[in-house]
Amino acid sequence: MKVKSATLKLMLIITLVVVNVSIVWPQSEKLSAGDDSHELTVYVFPTLKPLDWTSPASLYKSTIDLYLKTMFLTDHYLLGHMAVKLQTPLLDKPLLTAQTSCGMEEKRKLLFNEKIGLGILGAALKGRMEPADELMHNLKVYARRDKLAFIKYKLNEKSTRRIIDFIKMYSSNMMGRQSQSGFYGGSFWPRYKYEGAGCSAFAIAILELAGIQPPDSCGWKINVNIPMKLIGGKFNQGKKIKSGEIKRTLLWHSGEGEKNVDFVSYNIYDPTYIYDWINNKIQQLNSGYQVVSENGISGLLTDATTVECNEDEPVFLHNDSPDLFVATHFRENKEFPFAEISPDSLLRMQIPEILKLDSTSLTRK
Repeated sequence: MKVKSATLKLMLIITLVVVNVSIVWPQSEKLSAGDDSHELTVYVFPTLKPLDWTSPASLYKSTIDLYLKTMFLTDHYLLGHMAVKLQTPLLDKPLLTAQTSCGMEEKRKLLFNEKIGLGILGAALKGRMEPADELMHNLKVYARRDKLAFIKYKLNEKSTRRIIDFIKMYSSNMMGRQSQSGFYGGSFWPRYKYEGAGCSAFAIAILELAGIQPPDSCGWKINVNIPMKLIGGKFNQGKKIKSGEIKRTLLWHSGEGEKNVDFVSYNIYDPTYIYDWINNKIQQLNSGYQVVSENGISGLLTDATTVECNEDEPVFLHNDSPDLFVATHFRENKEFPFAEISPDSLLRMQIPEILKLDSTSLTRK
């Protein structure tokens, strides 16, 4: 059966964005209780059919295939998902949440009207913190599908408090405006000030903050150079990208040339890669993890109570080299205090002239 081009575009649009609502933060924070059990669980929802990141063409095709396979399914995350649960006597109840986007209307506009092509991978979208009831439902659904994995960490109190501080600040209003969690995008890193996150970046940043990110987690990440010819809309002087141009592009950019002019370096943690990593560890005899079961789902458990997080490092950092997508986000939100990014750093951004910030934004206050 042939699929109309409009439908293909819809698949692509849905493909490059994950489903998303607001965090219900436990209202009371207890003082250190007698119970010293602090536990972080990272849940991983894979795509129901793998994405192929070999080339722009293969990504487009695998996205379409994924959409066709799942178009009649309810309660699923098209591109996979990650969520975190923190159980600690420092909170009055477990905190279960995730970073997500706010629906499809904005994505349809970018893909169908503005035709931004692969710019959708890094475009800043409206975001929200996914509430616990929504996540609990989907955890049960994915468990029944046998498409769920997790890593559970036993933590010390210092690491736990650092995670709590991060999530509270990340999901709180900044400058009397919206929170960082109000922005969703594949190029964001949530530990950078005034940026949001994708679902996987949010979860991985928490592991990084606690000093418990696995040393071999580099295999979780996709690293590609997106050719500028496949990025349109506001990122490329209003250029309209046709789907055929993506389907004919069999290689990512080589990286030769000027960054953010000839190509955009793009990296993202793929939930499916992490899901496969967990299952591979489960099968290994000496993985360094204990295999445990939760509601019939196998996962990993590790004791990280002796791991010391770096308390001297700020929870939030400055992004001195934002890419084209993040620089555009900054430009569109001029009320952000760019004084915190030095003029010298801005000169190193290597972004097209059309996107460079007005020098008056750089005045230190």
